Amino acid sequence: MDWGLKPCPFCGSNKLKIEHKSSPPSKHYYNRVRHYTYSVRCNCCFARGGAVGGDVRNENTAVVVDVFEPCVKKEELIIQAVDNWNMRGGM
Repeated sequence: MDWGLKPCPFCGSNKLKIEHKSSPPSKHYYNRVRHYTYSVRCNCCFARGGAVGGDVRNENTAVVVDVFEPCVKKEELIIQAVDNWNMRGGM
């Protein structure tokens, strides 16, 4: 998917990668929620945009009203990470 990433503001490269990490959240949700962190990284000079994170509900888990604190979708986190990258100064 084309996320509309601007070239690296430091080296001008278009070799960019959207990276993510995941871990269990600090609260116990019986493996139904994971915490994801996304950022954009340049594969040439290794510059990195601001990271964004949030709790994401497992897609295979049935929705139970009022069980989970507000969760976000992975796509929302990616869009925020891309916005952080694109708003940086430079070239």
